[in-house]
Amino acid sequence: MQGGCACVPTQEKSARILALEAMLREQASSKPSPQLEQTTSQNPSETRPARNEPDQEALFSHYSSEAQHDSTGYRANSEAGINSPGRERSLSARAFDALSRREYSRQELMRKLSPWAEDEAVLLRLLDKLQVDGYLSDQRYVDARLHARQMRYGSQKILYELRLQGVDESLLTAAADLLQTTELARARTVWRKKFTELPQTQTGRAKQWRYLQARGFGTDIIQRVMRGEGEEQ
Repeated sequence: MQGGCACVPTQEKSARILALEAMLREQASSKPSPQLEQTTSQNPSETRPARNEPDQEALFSHYSSEAQHDSTGYRANSEAGINSPGRERSLSARAFDALSRREYSRQELMRKLSPWAEDEAVLLRLLDKLQVDGYLSDQRYVDARLHARQMRYGSQKILYELRLQGVDESLLTAAADLLQTTELARARTVWRKKFTELPQTQTGRAKQWRYLQARGFGTDIIQRVMRGEGEEQ
């Protein structure tokens, strides 16, 4: 490219930089320079003033330098033996990409972003901002997990999973109270998908017991299922 732009090789640029350069080249080739606009008319009164547009070469230089910085940082980390996935995407871009797919708890998202965070303080400030702006919510995360898991698992398993993701105890207590109101009915539904009748032998009873226990239902609920409570008449 003309103008002495210090660009990195094309293969080392991110897709964003390549797309931007292509757009700028197209604009540069399709628009006459300000000097030509001023001299095309023979009549001075018809001379149009040059439009105040950004310097194309300056833009090329800026974004090429940015790409070179990202690529150089990646190569330096690779040569140092650091397993870095690359520096083309910012920490906030990774956060928004994750949150656009599903809800996350704060602790879960922090673990996901930690490998790309150079400074823990920066990551913590980003998480704080995401919470303040409403993009990150432990309450929404709990609601989403309850909706997805409650018809397949008991409250013990669901609450254990939520606790692993750093959900606050107050939210866990509220979730436990909500699950308890439908625990027997849900246990019956889970049991009915696997078995057609109550066990007639000790072996059969043990098998059904282990099945419900593995899915996170407590002893009291399993006993009530085994007695046929909640069965539709």
